[in-house]
Amino acid sequence: MKIAPIKAQTSQERNIFMTIGFNKPSLDLRERFMTFGPKHLSDTELLAAFIGSGTRYQSCLQIAHELLDHFGDLRQLLQAEFKQFQTIKGIGAVRFIQMKAMVEMCHRRDYIALKKADFLSDSKAAYHFIKRLLRDKKNETLCILFLDKYQRVICYDETSHGSLDFTQISLRAIIDKTLSVNAAALILAHNHPSGSITMSASDKNTTKRLKKALAFIEVMLLDHLIIGDNQIYSMMQAQSWSCY
Repeated sequence: MKIAPIKAQTSQERNIFMTIGFNKPSLDLRERFMTFGPKHLSDTELLAAFIGSGTRYQSCLQIAHELLDHFGDLRQLLQAEFKQFQTIKGIGAVRFIQMKAMVEMCHRRDYIALKKADFLSDSKAAYHFIKRLLRDKKNETLCILFLDKYQRVICYDETSHGSLDFTQISLRAIIDKTLSVNAAALILAHNHPSGSITMSASDKNTTKRLKKALAFIEVMLLDHLIIGDNQIYSMMQAQSWSCY
């Protein structure tokens, strides 16, 4: 029998958990997790499974319900800072650290998969990795994927962190790094904290200058990606992709 996945719950739907006792929900949740797998849990249940246990006054489901009500959704929750958690009872420093560690492990898993790829055939192969790193950052951040002559990933580097709408790019630093890792090609990317993927005059100028500088050392600039909220724009291919 095929079991349909449970959709994310609304605030009203989550309220049904508020009357459940302390120990029973955790046990039922674990049984459902082991029987059906994580894809069949709602956002509240999945978060409760991560939290693991409640407090004297709240079950893990109640804490998960309160967290999602407070932050709105899982994406907002996972990018929040510790001070934003301090108003939620049952979530201390240990659980906050565990949550951030989980996010970082996911990033590293993506990077391992990217490095194990035989080659990057185009920018779309790289944007899945880059979007997760950049799109939720509060300040404009520049990152670079350094590739060998077979377009395999050598390393990833965040070279610059700027303000809400500007990042200072050092062409010399990029050239130095390129030579030090013996890269043959680069994919450049930066985020727009505003969520827009509109290319600025500065973006165009920087791309042109970097491409010219790299040509002197016989290195290709494969692309410059602009990471928005739910879209990514490729400056070289002049097209955008949706990302969620």
